[in-house]
Amino acid sequence: MIKPDVLMKNILDGVLRWFLNRDLEIIYFRSGKLTDEQFNTMYFSGFKYDVDHWKVNRDFFRFGPCLGIIVRDTKSGRNTLKWLNEHKGHALPVLRAQNSLRYRHSESRLFNIVHVPDMHNEMISELLGWFRFTEITLLENRKCISGSQIIQEMRSHNYFEENHLRPFKVIQSLQTRVIHSITATVGQDISDWWFDGSKKAGCCARVSIFTKEISRSRLIFDDVLLGNSFSNSACYFFAALNYWKVFVSDLERFLVESGFTYGKNK
Repeated sequence: MIKPDVLMKNILDGVLRWFLNRDLEIIYFRSGKLTDEQFNTMYFSGFKYDVDHWKVNRDFFRFGPCLGIIVRDTKSGRNTLKWLNEHKGHALPVLRAQNSLRYRHSESRLFNIVHVPDMHNEMISELLGWFRFTEITLLENRKCISGSQIIQEMRSHNYFEENHLRPFKVIQSLQTRVIHSITATVGQDISDWWFDGSKKAGCCARVSIFTKEISRSRLIFDDVLLGNSFSNSACYFFAALNYWKVFVSDLERFLVESGFTYGKNK
């Protein structure tokens, strides 16, 4: 899990290169907000209460999106999870090895770039918690994703640019993020489902297969992806974004609410 500070400092390219230059291929990724349940899954079993503060560490993840990546090790005979934990860098800055990821990109105890599960069972729990319904067993044959592909998609989500002060621009960015989240969740590209109005009913039904909530999935597509939500309350818009775990900053939330109040282009 790549932490929010990587996007805040705009060093995603260097972090992804660190993985790719060490015989690790990125085969899947998903960006979004980290929920309380996911934070608990990641840290509850081994949280160091003697040196860390639970609330402070949790609040850190509220300031930006996380980027979950699945890597495939092309170097035979290596215990990938063990190797990653040995080379990510110690949590304490003074104990980090010079060739570690954290040593290269962070001088902070809290803003330390990346989270890697300690044990195999934790890895499975975190994997299923972040990617949810994705066909995990089918990932083995996926092609490697380049760092530039990931950065390009993250840029389309407006994660690297200064926040627009126009509500409509912000809403467009949030629509792009929710498409990414749904695609990563259902394991299928849905970016072309909603541009053609004739596919509207079909795409709702297909997502319902995964969500098991027909009314909720119709709300998601009608009110968020198809842009019909401006005739309704902003709470429906945010409910849909929250359902798909889309990250929304405080400024973006304010701009969306103002758009609903005064008109989306104001």
